Amino acid sequence: MKILHTSDWHLGMMKSQTASYRDDQEHFINDICRTIDAEGVQAVLLAGDVYDTGVSRAEALALFDRACEQICGERGCELVVIAGNHDSGSRLAQYAGLLRKSRLYIAGTLTAPVTPVHLTGGDVTVWPVPYFVRGEAAAFTPDGQTPPSQEAAMMAVTDHIRSRMTPGFNILMAHAYVVGSPLGTSDRAAQVGLSDAVSREVFDGFDYVALGHIHRPYGIPSGNRRIFYCGSPMQFAFDEEGQEKGCMLIDTDTAEARFVPFTPLHGRRTVTGTLEQITDPLTASAAKGCYVRVCVTDREKSLALRSELLALYPGLLQLQGAAHEGTGGAALTVSELEQMGDIPLMKKFLLEQYDLVPSTEQISRFEQVLQQVMKGGADT
Repeated sequence: MKILHTSDWHLGMMKSQTASYRDDQEHFINDICRTIDAEGVQAVLLAGDVYDTGVSRAEALALFDRACEQICGERGCELVVIAGNHDSGSRLAQYAGLLRKSRLYIAGTLTAPVTPVHLTGGDVTVWPVPYFVRGEAAAFTPDGQTPPSQEAAMMAVTDHIRSRMTPGFNILMAHAYVVGSPLGTSDRAAQVGLSDAVSREVFDGFDYVALGHIHRPYGIPSGNRRIFYCGSPMQFAFDEEGQEKGCMLIDTDTAEARFVPFTPLHGRRTVTGTLEQITDPLTASAAKGCYVRVCVTDREKSLALRSELLALYPGLLQLQGAAHEGTGGAALTVSELEQMGDIPLMKKFLLEQYDLVPSTEQISRFEQVLQQVMKGGADT
């Protein structure tokens, strides 16, 4: 049978304080469904970080609900989901018992024994291991004590599974950081300390290991073992610019696994140069349809500059200006502006445009006018 391995959807992630990546995420869910149809996929594995936060926004919940309907309801695929470190395992697994009847299997928290999922399309067993902390693995140790490290905890869990495995194609799902795996900016919650990392040896004995947590597609060097991060299905950070995104496709009959690339709705592009170079229409045209980071080498970042560039680069998410007075040219993000209060924003504008620091009296007058405007009755 054919199985699709995906992970790290991060539904609900915001690109600014007021705008989410919903369109991009709907797009990659449609890519997943197209892959299911084109390849004759019978089961899908979602290896954690379904959501970006433990308390998800209504928009994100609706998007996951629709994805499950498309995969399980409309296509009749089995869908196995584990919680990642960004998810609330208990929330994610709500109604899990009822959902199993719809061939949607969700493992939100680590339980002993691990409940396997026997897929109906072949002699295939999936062992779902959601993200967990060491204390949760105590139930898998002979003395009931918390293992001394995450490595020991994961080994205790996988030893337990290996003792119960039967012949056939056995797949382990996990959301974990394996020593040596590449990290990027958007892997912001990956635990990379030695106390949180595990070695590839903990995954011995499985025919395929479907990992989530790392956003770059990556195969763990492991001889003839198949241990893969499929990566996130879209680019979430500018250091992922040009990085291919997609999913892994597993054929249990041939024991082969291959990467299936997706075409993003919006890629990411960094544009660097002088203001004259950056405002050249040909340069701007090359970044059309992308989320953009602009690095201006001969101007300081400012609200006015951002406003000017936004007309040329509608997808502008980050602005980097020339270093000034020890600022190092730190990026001015959309979220940074939106999170500012009215008074700090006013002060920033006056300082950048007129090199003026407003007096206490001027700030007070500004607040009075602002209050009148908010009430709809300003007298200027």
